[in-house]
Amino acid sequence: MQDTISKTSVENRAREPNEIGLWRPPSWFNVSARCGWWLMILGGCLGGLALMLRAVHLRLGMSPKDYLLVILLYFIIMWTTSVIHESGHIVTARWASMTVLSIQVGALQGMAMTRGWRFRWHPRGPRSGLSVSGSVLAIPNLDRSLRAQHISYAIGGPFANLIASLSAMLLACLAWSYSRESASELVNALLSFAVYNAAIGAANLLPFACPNPSDGLQLLQWLKSGNRACRVGAYVRFLALSIQGVLEEDLPGDVVTELAVLPPPYSLISIQIRLKTAQHSGRWSEVHELEDELDRMLGNIDRQLVATIEDLISIIRMEIIFTKAMELEDESQLSSSILTAGATWWLPSLWPRCLALRAALSGNAPECERKLARSLAWADKSLHRALKSSESLVHHHIRATAARLSSKDALVN
Repeated sequence: MQDTISKTSVENRAREPNEIGLWRPPSWFNVSARCGWWLMILGGCLGGLALMLRAVHLRLGMSPKDYLLVILLYFIIMWTTSVIHESGHIVTARWASMTVLSIQVGALQGMAMTRGWRFRWHPRGPRSGLSVSGSVLAIPNLDRSLRAQHISYAIGGPFANLIASLSAMLLACLAWSYSRESASELVNALLSFAVYNAAIGAANLLPFACPNPSDGLQLLQWLKSGNRACRVGAYVRFLALSIQGVLEEDLPGDVVTELAVLPPPYSLISIQIRLKTAQHSGRWSEVHELEDELDRMLGNIDRQLVATIEDLISIIRMEIIFTKAMELEDESQLSSSILTAGATWWLPSLWPRCLALRAALSGNAPECERKLARSLAWADKSLHRALKSSESLVHHHIRATAARLSSKDALVN
């Protein structure tokens, strides 16, 4: 579930003061930097495209179908550049002891696991499959310097692009010096790659927010922070503590309180925290109050925002239905149709747990244990160490329910 919220955070970062106490640029400064960003990106695109056109022209001449080839090759360069940029963030974030939770480049979405990654193709709109924009969600280690971690993270993407640009230029020089005649198309292709990477790297160092802070703005903010007391917001603290293995009931009270007063989707997380706390201690009847609160909250949320957080809402709905099934010992409402594909992907331990409860209530103990084992195996792969502990507590209640029903059936027979 936390990973689902993580992706939501990437898309709505500006809604929560994730870094409190940092410098904010004046509006004129932000607009100027944003205009500079557009000029650099436009210049990089046009320069790189012109060099790619020349490379294809030198190799094939220029028939109409060759223009399509140029567009395809340049799209590959743009997509590769975005991968390089986000990979740079991942490398420097991990080097600084941050925990990388997810990456997205265009429609390609990745979730970090304890061993390796999970990937899926997830277009977020009719044209998102052609997008080359990217994002990485990295959570700081609360026991280390926030300033050093965020500076390392911010500089990683632009630095990777600039290194890639210099490498491509060096290869182009080597190819040109080796054979000016036969290598001219390769030289132009490499220079096209170099120009676009240089533009992306330099443009992202410009400090602006639109609405999320650029790498340059994050870098400038944390450089200017000096020794001032800056801290991350409640949502990032929640994720950081979950990664450390802190269960919902053990979270600092101010984290839950801050989340509750923030606008959605963060206020929804406070409901999820209280719901998981009730599940861990077997207080199933509290679900009704939380369900009513969720309905009221969703009734006041803009429909467009609801669409962007549908996976999170789906998970909370499924947890509510699971809790009610535990309370009433009735599995009739447990249905996979409630879960979106994204919810199942972000939190793969949830549905096997629901199937385990269904098997327990129907008296199929072996199937129950198989599904519980599958649920726990998925939880064990999560970077959120609290998830495995959470699932273990809930699994204990499922087993207790199964044992009690089995004893009751034995007495009846």
